[in-house]
This record gives sequence, structure tokens and C-alpha cells, in this order.
Amino acid sequence: MVSAEEPGTILLQFADAAEHDPKDVAFLETAIVGGAAKAYPAGATLTAFPYSPSTPYWCNEGGRLIVKFKSAAADIIESEECQGEIGVILKSKSTGATHTKVLHWGDASGDFTNFSSTADVTVNTLEFVKCGYYTVPQGYMMTLDPNFKLHMYVGDDTA
Repeated sequence: MVSAEEPGTILLQFADAAEHDPKDVAFLETAIVGGAAKAYPAGATLTAFPYSPSTPYWCNEGGRLIVKFKSAAADIIESEECQGEIGVILKSKSTGATHTKVLHWGDASGDFTNFSSTADVTVNTLEFVKCGYYTVPQGYMMTLDPNFKLHMYVGDDTA
């Protein structure tokens, strides 16, 4: 199996558990955050990657970080051919203490619901299509970590 990077735009959103009134927190071009490599970059390659965007939004406990994708061409992306790392900050609602966490997107992760176990998602050029979500743990609020180098590789199987 050979993976090919799928060109397009990734949209990250914060929403409540029912996904009412989602807030767009980041638009990311695969050419910039994918780097044509499935594995998280290292060394000099990592310096070219952007930091996660700073956002004024916090996602409340039970809320969701949703990943959506709009492709440059109609196609099917496969979770086993995708890999991503998104840095987030979790803040305890009871103590105010914060800690960082890296969420892993794609088959190797288990962090994102509905995008694992060889999930196939049909994508298109007209609208953003949901490719999984992460649920904020009870007792916490979450935002993107602006000090984390974001990596999102979107792929499909070419052979």
C-alpha cells in the first residue's frame, strides 16, 4: 500500500456535544501542515511547520474538537493513511491548573471518534466533510496550544 497526500483544506472547529453552533478555530492547507510526510517531522523539517493558531475560544467539558476536510478533488481519504498531531491545553475547571496534551488523529491514535479502524470518508470540493472528533474530558476546558507545531497529513491509498 502506498499513501499519497490529498491536497485540500482542514478545518478545526469547537462545538458542544450536540455540535450546535460550531466555532471555526483554524483553516489549514495540507501543503503547509502535511509536509508530504505521514510521520511527525523532526529537526530542520519541523522548523518549517506552523504553530497552532491562537484562538480566543475554549471548548467546554463534553464539547468537541471537530476535524473537517475539503479536498481539491472528489476522492476518498482513509484513516489508516492519515496522521496528525494537534497540541491542546486542558484547563481544570475546579483548580484552574493547565496542562498540555497532544491529540493524535488517524488510525494510530484512538483520540478521535469516527476516524479510526480503517474508516473511509468521501470528500469533495464543495463543502467540509467531518473526519472525526475529540471529546473534552469532564471537568476540563480545552483550547489549541499556540506553542505546538501542528502536523496534519491527509492521505489516501494509491496502490
